[in-house]
Amino acid sequence: MLMVQSMHVTRFRLLILVLLAFLGSAQAQSPDPAKLPGHWVGNGRFFNAAFQTEFGHVPFDLRIQSDLTLTGTVGAAHIRPTSARLERDRIDYYVTLQGEIRPGSDFHKDHLVLLITVADGDKLEADFHLKSNFVWDWTMRPGVVELKGRP
Repeated sequence: MLMVQSMHVTRFRLLILVLLAFLGSAQAQSPDPAKLPGHWVGNGRFFNAAFQTEFGHVPFDLRIQSDLTLTGTVGAAHIRPTSARLERDRIDYYVTLQGEIRPGSDFHKDHLVLLITVADGDKLEADFHLKSNFVWDWTMRPGVVELKGRP
């Protein structure tokens, strides 16, 4: 009886390991860094619906060089040249902005965290966080942007 019970426990553990291995392999593909270089444009939208209604879309105009250096604009603010951080499942940029995103508005954020999750050659998809610093910002404004390649 003890041996039969032990075999059931072993089979159960084996089944759990197989399921975990399958689920781990079913995760989304990481963006391909080789597909990042180019000129990308799109409009970001904020996750907070009330803020989105008040502030509207944020235009992104990005240029990524072959060494993955990012430049361009977010609204009216310019992106200082920034290097990529290659993570396991995304490509991150920690950007310091020069100027205001929307001059004359009450919105004053000069840090951008851009988390690229999809890069397939035709489009880039990314989450963004507009912040006052890179550490902690209670008033951070997160959103999402889909960018199309431009010749």
